[in-house]
Amino acid sequence: MRKRIVALVLLLSLAGSLIATSQMFGELDEASSSNNLAQLFLFNSILSYLRQGYVEEVDSKILIEGAIKGMLGKLDPHTTYMSPEEYKRLLSDTSGSFGGLGIEITITPEDNTLTVVAPISGTPAERKGIKARDKIIAINGESTKGIDIFDAISKMRGDPGTDCTITIKRNGIEQPFDVTITREVIDVASVRYAFMLTDKIGYLRLIRFSEDSPKEMFSALDSLYQQGMQGLVLDLRGNPGGLLDIAVDVASIFLPKGELVVYTEGRDGKNHRDYNSLGGENYASLYDYSENFENTPMVVLVDAASASASEILAGALQDEKRATIIGENTFGKALVQTIIPMPEGGTEKEPAALKMTIAHYYTPGGNMIQGKGITPDIQLKYPEYPLITTKLIIADYHRRFAQYYLDNHPTDADVILAGDTQFSQELADFALANDFHFYPKEFEETLLNAGEQFTREQIANNEPILKRLVMRELLSEMKGDQSAYFYWQQDDDWVKRATEELEKIM
Repeated sequence: MRKRIVALVLLLSLAGSLIATSQMFGELDEASSSNNLAQLFLFNSILSYLRQGYVEEVDSKILIEGAIKGMLGKLDPHTTYMSPEEYKRLLSDTSGSFGGLGIEITITPEDNTLTVVAPISGTPAERKGIKARDKIIAINGESTKGIDIFDAISKMRGDPGTDCTITIKRNGIEQPFDVTITREVIDVASVRYAFMLTDKIGYLRLIRFSEDSPKEMFSALDSLYQQGMQGLVLDLRGNPGGLLDIAVDVASIFLPKGELVVYTEGRDGKNHRDYNSLGGENYASLYDYSENFENTPMVVLVDAASASASEILAGALQDEKRATIIGENTFGKALVQTIIPMPEGGTEKEPAALKMTIAHYYTPGGNMIQGKGITPDIQLKYPEYPLITTKLIIADYHRRFAQYYLDNHPTDADVILAGDTQFSQELADFALANDFHFYPKEFEETLLNAGEQFTREQIANNEPILKRLVMRELLSEMKGDQSAYFYWQQDDDWVKRATEELEKIM
């Protein structure tokens, strides 16, 4: 009898939650309320049967949380229930750094799989060749089928210096493959690179949107202006986004006061809100800079890994005719969410929480970003790495060979590498001596010279890109990340195209 009373109290609590929620988001009609109550009685009956008759004793809390997650699983993948531990972890994510791999992830609704939005620039994941849209089908050998985003994050994070192996399924590669990545403390500074491409064109790479982004942007832009910048390439490739208000602040640097940056729209016209620029001149005054950048000619680079706040910024600059957008269609992730702390799932001090989608973002021209992304004015495609290159990157041979090369040429290694006519032969010797396998070992045994000739030919055929990759790693070791990045961007086809477009309008 007591169990029935407890279950009834639970049912009434759930019904009370429905009433409280209706006061927040609008009244439920009588038919809807009646139907919900009937379904709650059904849920209560099943819960009672399980508690009384299931073959093993079960914890009601686990069952109820499972039911909640199952219910939310029928909605978009970003509407989730967070346990007190998960909610606490979400709040700590804004602290500035964390130990992990450097991957922004999501659950894609079309296939309900764990998917890479973008590797964060300069992190272990990027160095190991992880790409946007890679599917993570296992973490440390455990399948990710049905995993929620918070469990995935928890499994991939850990102490710096420890390894995590993720199994990747990549479009264009038939078989899944493992990538072992050593965790590091992930720096989430916003402006990672800023330098002059030519005497008049500056380059700025914004890798994510965080609280210090506007200040970092102005500092970098002022430095470029002092060096003679008259046009700007703003690189948002691989930028997974961040806070909405920061996206509006960054857009305000480049837009006059009052221009629409983005607006939101929920169900039945609810949650409509316009977000307007505060004006570049006002921001220049706020950060005590004499120059503002409302009229600086701009090109913005985006790709399939540009998401969320990146899409808001690119969409605003495109619709307001403020910049030319170049690259690939962006990711298409832009949802307005609210987080509702729920002490019922924990305590007053450490509550659980419901993260719920309440609206979509729209560009000033009325284009919904979610699921569609931003279509560039000039569309480009990345050249695909040959399979031999991908396999060498995944197994870290480009980095290992760079270190080997540096050990053998401790002075002027970069100059020697640039003129090395035996590079492909040396790389092949190194890879084969260190147990590199293009094919599975069992298959290689059936090939002439165990497949060695094929490997040598493939490395020779792809020498230019392999040499570039090794040079980048060599420069990183010798002169630092900034020098290595500058070298890489100088020969980037997209950056070259952006420079050409800027020169036409400057």
